[in-house]
This record gives sequence, C-alpha cells and structure tokens, in this order.
Amino acid sequence: MMVPKYPQPYQPKILAGFKINHPLRGEIIGGVWNQESGGIEIGIGNPDSPTWSRRYFNFYMGYQSSPQDLASYQAHPFPNTTIYPDITDAIEVAAQVADSPVVPVYIKGRDKYQDGITGTLEYFGAKISELNIKTWTYINSQIPEGNDIVALIDIPLAEYVSPTPSDGDILAQS
Repeated sequence: MMVPKYPQPYQPKILAGFKINHPLRGEIIGGVWNQESGGIEIGIGNPDSPTWSRRYFNFYMGYQSSPQDLASYQAHPFPNTTIYPDITDAIEVAAQVADSPVVPVYIKGRDKYQDGITGTLEYFGAKISELNIKTWTYINSQIPEGNDIVALIDIPLAEYVSPTPSDGDILAQS
C-alpha cells in the first residue's frame, strides 16, 4: 500500500492490530510460487465472501519454488510487538454499504507447512484514532497447520463516519 500524497500529513483513522507468535514467520507470510498466496488477510464482512479484503505481508520477494526452500527464507519469528496495518479505506468502503452501526472486521492467517512447528494468534483488534478507542479480542489460539485461523471484531461505524449530534445541538429540518 502506498502512502497517499494528499491530504498530508498522512493520518490513518483506523488501524487493525494483531500479534502473532510463530518461530518461523515465513510459514505464515510466505507463499509457494504458483500454488498459494502468502500473507495475512484482513477484511470486512464474511471471511468467505468479504465486502473488502487485503493481504498484508504478501511480498513477491520470498515466494519459494517449493516448501523445502522455506527453511532459508524468513526463518525467524514474528516481532514481539503488535503489528498495525492501516484499514481506513476498508471502513470507508463499509460505510457506503453498512446497514448496522458496527462493521465486522476479520483477520485470517494460515500456517502453510505441516512440519510440527506452529504458532498462535494472540490477539486482534483496532485503534480508532479520532475517538481514542481501542477494541480488542484476545484469542491466544493455535494457528492450525494447513488450515485458516479466523478472528472477528466489530468496529463501531457511525461515530467517525458522520458526526453524532451533541446534547443541545439544533438539527436542520427539511
């Protein structure tokens, strides 16, 4: 994702946050060329047919020709910190089709190689900067080898998409 030129300074409104613990992060973010995409998917709606989705850490560099090549690529752990991708554009898309005051946001990851080495998705959440709100779900679930782990959170929509009137505000009437 490129940082937009305008408006500046760049100020994302909503950041998704997650923490993964895995000794070989290439097993999560790497892919095998022409076989499977890599990365961690974050999306809106139903994970099987999302309204919006994007893969993060799905670098073309690092795709391997076979699973055995993985041993020499990304053979180190995820950082011991929360990772925060910008999902502002996702929420803006959701605001156009939302029929609820909350938007379901998911994260999907997979340990692609069945080698007995796996990790955990520790938590998933969002930071809404305009409201100074954090919403988190603590998962601490093992990432299954060869299968997806999916976690969902609901992000409040109405508060930052359009201003909520305050007590005493005079509303326009048509």
